[in-house]
Amino acid sequence: MIVYGSPARDIPLAEMVAEVTDLSVTDTLDGLRSFLIACGQLEQAIADENLTRGMQDAARALTDAAAVAFVAAWSAPRTPHESAPLPSAVRHVACETAPYAEQVVRVVAPEGFAFYTLYPEQYIEAALQWSSSHPRAARVLVLGVRSIGTTLSAVVAATLSSRSIQARRMTVRPTGHPFNRTAEISGEDIEQSEWALIVDEGPGASGSSVAACAEALVSRGFNPDRIAFLPGHAGMPGSAASAETMRWWKTTARFVVPLPDMRWQGRSLPEVLADSCAAIGVSGQVTDIHDLGGGLWRQHVYPNPADYPATATPFERSKYLCRIRTPDGPRSVLWKFAGVGAAEEKRRMATLAAAGWSNPPLGESMGFVAREWLDGAPLTRGDADSEVARAIGRYVWEARTEPADLRQRVAALGRISHMAYHNTLEGLGKESAESILALAGRLDAASNGGIPGYGDGRLDPHEWIREPGGRLARTDCAGHDRDHTCVGWQPVWWDLAGALVEWGQDGELERELMDSYAVAGGQLPPPEALAFYHAAYCAFRMGLSRFCASCSDVEEANRHLRDYERYRNYFAARV
Repeated sequence: MIVYGSPARDIPLAEMVAEVTDLSVTDTLDGLRSFLIACGQLEQAIADENLTRGMQDAARALTDAAAVAFVAAWSAPRTPHESAPLPSAVRHVACETAPYAEQVVRVVAPEGFAFYTLYPEQYIEAALQWSSSHPRAARVLVLGVRSIGTTLSAVVAATLSSRSIQARRMTVRPTGHPFNRTAEISGEDIEQSEWALIVDEGPGASGSSVAACAEALVSRGFNPDRIAFLPGHAGMPGSAASAETMRWWKTTARFVVPLPDMRWQGRSLPEVLADSCAAIGVSGQVTDIHDLGGGLWRQHVYPNPADYPATATPFERSKYLCRIRTPDGPRSVLWKFAGVGAAEEKRRMATLAAAGWSNPPLGESMGFVAREWLDGAPLTRGDADSEVARAIGRYVWEARTEPADLRQRVAALGRISHMAYHNTLEGLGKESAESILALAGRLDAASNGGIPGYGDGRLDPHEWIREPGGRLARTDCAGHDRDHTCVGWQPVWWDLAGALVEWGQDGELERELMDSYAVAGGQLPPPEALAFYHAAYCAFRMGLSRFCASCSDVEEANRHLRDYERYRNYFAARV
């Protein structure tokens, strides 16, 4: 089953440089972190496109300067730091890229920073651990695995340099099958290096990218005993790891600082978020901090565990709920991780809140966006009536995003067709899978140039509540359209089909939903387009349910398998 994707955006080089420049005016740790990550993304994009040596050198120098400033701010947060190299490094990049302003580059999402609550600070601490364990080390090569390893390698190298260790860094993009990557490193790249630290956010399902880098070093004569891994977590690779990859992960020294062990001026992440409540206008005594990640939010919504919906835990963002005693009475603030997309997520929340669908964002901290907790009863499919159908139809249109260009539309249709074919082949057989391709073949991505993109992606009944005052509200209205799945940008018809599937609506209720969508301003899809997105949505959710069932405990797996059968049956009945 195909579920995961590699989120990326294609952007003119001048726009990416402008984004970096806008972020460069900052003096807070949060601001420096955002600037550092943006610099790493720019360097990654230029390196992947193999643009001029001058551009690559300028982008690398900018990331290095940002890393030095960030490490200094982390090491002594109350001390003013000289950041003179930053403005000149930004100007140098702007100058080097100016002749190629319209060059479109692909900026790949640094997944740990974007989705999984990973911080560069963890790698500062891991590098310090390594340096403490190797007090006589010299001439260290820091090898970053692109994409996220671009930023992380700069952080590790800056940390080692702050300890007077001679460190140089480079990045590499492993290639080949995701479960059997290979890497190319020249002998010149590792000349005179005595130690090598391989830096990445993994291990993932196979751990092969990091292992491929280690193998490439050894093939050039590097001593395997002088290689260490700096990964994102302390676990081992998943079931897709080969025996050789597992050998590398079992025998190579690893240095990692898990998030629960991190402290920001002596405060854990939940405590930092609790402290931030006052800064966003909710002053008072924080009485409780609850971790709502990994489906734990259900404990605060459903009195009976038997009513729990399935939750896609591998894709769920970190969330914390702060209960606060204020002079005006108790309040509850929900902090949800939005990572590098926090600014965009805030804008989306504000837009939908202005339309009356949810509560507005209160502020952000540490990549989390805060808003008031919504109290109310979660809906079920049994609550579907004319009011709900009309509300959903209107919401689908009002939650829409911008249209895509032709290249993006073609890629979106190809990507979702590929997923739908393979998931349906596995779940329902060749005949049903061929029907997906037949439906896709009747669509023309070039003809829907004005169609906006979908804006939600999770229209399940439990994502809606009825508040005590009677308002229908969305509990989690932003971020699903830019997650770690293979869906990516799709036309707004993806949400329209998803709403019909999730609510099981047909007959009069389906007509009311579609009419409400059209009255709000939406263009109804041609029958063949709606049929295709019906099928593709079911195929995606079949894959998601099957995948989540495979990595859940028995009780949760049963919920996902129940959903899998529902999507499968819906597909068989409607497509």
